Order: sequence, then C-alpha cells, then structure tokens
Amino acid sequence: MSAQNVQRLNTAGGADLTIIEAPASRTVTDAELNSMFTNRGSVGAVVLTLPSAVGRKGRWVRVMGIVDETFGFTSAVSGQLISKNDASADSANMATAGDQIGSMIEAISDGTSWIVYPIAEGAVVFTVA
Repeated sequence: MSAQNVQRLNTAGGADLTIIEAPASRTVTDAELNSMFTNRGSVGAVVLTLPSAVGRKGRWVRVMGIVDETFGFTSAVSGQLISKNDASADSANMATAGDQIGSMIEAISDGTSWIVYPIAEGAVVFTVA
C-alpha cells in the first residue's frame, strides 16, 4: 500500500478513519482492518479478499463505490461470509451499473464469520453467492 493511497480522516469523536484506495482486486491485510476502502481509479470490478474471521472479533472493513464499477468482498476461507439469507456465502458484491457510486458494503468479524451487509441508497442490487 503506497502512502499516496492512504488518507486519515479525523471524525467528530477525534478518532482517525483510514481510507485506502483500491483500484484493483486485492487481499486485505491485518494492518488494514478497521479501514474504509474505495474503488477510486478502478476500470473494472474490485473484490477485496478478507482474511479468516477467526481471531478477528470486532474488526471491520468497509468499501465505498467512488467509481461506477462492481465492488465487494470475498473470504480467504470458503463459506465464512454471512449475509442476506446465506449463512455460508463466499462473496458479497454491489453490481448495479449507475447505482454504485456512494453505496457501501461493510464486513464485521464476530470471531467466527464475517457478517456482511449493504449500506446503500437507491436500487443497488446486493448479490450474495
């Protein structure tokens, strides 16, 4: 991760929010957990691979669409995502052209799985597989 692609945003409570540009699919490292990613600069789908949820209880990752391209999560451990009527999903994505900018997906570890849910406005289709 290059320094130019990381920004720290001081929120109202005084805590910093790390924002990381991810213009291509990649694996999220432990050091990048508790951060927000954007797909700024992407020219295609951006899928973030999450590490195992085991031992990471309370850690989270958020991704926000800045570019109108598909974005979302997959897990390094098969079936470790829980979302939208699927207790053992492998991926969760926002994939509705024209409605992705400004939409977000968040994943929070409960120590066993990643609980994934959309934070979206409008007609964005949230796809879980």
